[in-house]
Amino acid sequence: MYVKAGRIRKQGRTPASDYDAWEVDIATGKETRLTNFEYMYMSSVCYFPDDERFLYQAEGPFAFPGLKFPKDAEGRFQDVKAALTMIGEEAHKRKIHIDGTLVMKRGDLFPQSPYVFDELNPRRPLLSKDGTKLLVEAAGEAGKYYLYSPDGNHRHVGAEVRLIQQPFRRMGSCWG
Repeated sequence: MYVKAGRIRKQGRTPASDYDAWEVDIATGKETRLTNFEYMYMSSVCYFPDDERFLYQAEGPFAFPGLKFPKDAEGRFQDVKAALTMIGEEAHKRKIHIDGTLVMKRGDLFPQSPYVFDELNPRRPLLSKDGTKLLVEAAGEAGKYYLYSPDGNHRHVGAEVRLIQQPFRRMGSCWG
């Protein structure tokens, strides 16, 4: 499983964009696209132990399954503001999250999104090997890890990831 850019940018602060999650069948080399949101930023893709669901972190979706937007020859929106407004309205109407720390099931069009963070802006998610716990690093607080709690009371568990990494998998690879 990996993150793949959909286009190389000729201008702007980042060299590429339109990221989505992909997987490759090692035996055949066949690539399969798992998400269809063309994110501005995407990282930390990792399977849950069931190998059906996967976790990822993403920001700035520039596509939405079922919606079509006029684009120029380089793949840029003709009206960025209108397109982003439409994406936001459609996600709101369907009551789904398409930004943040997300969970999708292989074959689904939309994330299940069980991880909601109100004030903590999470980075570098770590999933427990059994898939039941999630640690996140607080943005702007390098090395400060919190154990996710659905009630929003995320517990600070440590400042040194090497001390807490044993029971967790780093997105894209396993620790242990």
